[in-house]
Amino acid sequence: MLKIKVNKNGKEYYADADKVFAWLMDRFLNNQEKRSEAKLEPYKDRVKNFFESLSTTEKDWYDELKNAYPAIDIDFALKRAKLWLLSNYKKDFKKFLMNWMSKENPTIQVEQKRQIEPRRVNKYIPPTPKDEDCADPKEIQEIFKNFAKGKKI
Repeated sequence: MLKIKVNKNGKEYYADADKVFAWLMDRFLNNQEKRSEAKLEPYKDRVKNFFESLSTTEKDWYDELKNAYPAIDIDFALKRAKLWLLSNYKKDFKKFLMNWMSKENPTIQVEQKRQIEPRRVNKYIPPTPKDEDCADPKEIQEIFKNFAKGKKI
């Protein structure tokens, strides 16, 4: 006989595995009929209902999304995300949207910031040598002659 250890309210009990399995199987078969009656909404309808719920039941989450990504045009990004979801299957819409928003480019406010504060470009300005550091033409000729002969300075 196979026994299953069960912990209920801090007490340990042992049950006959065959009886537990028979009870679970009976329960499963009785609930199977109820499950078949409940139909899953078509995917397109689930996507549509989710995006409609952002303005009603999920308004708080939508507002938090706007606060979390202030540099992104959320409404435009949601339209693009909805279109993508309609052509690609995903289960967890909220998780998908969080990933989508994190990959969005915050273009609008960045462009506005550039107009206010132009980008600074540092041009290269070569150093100006001092006269005492420069060699005169005779010294330069002597350096080349020594170089041609293989002498080091």
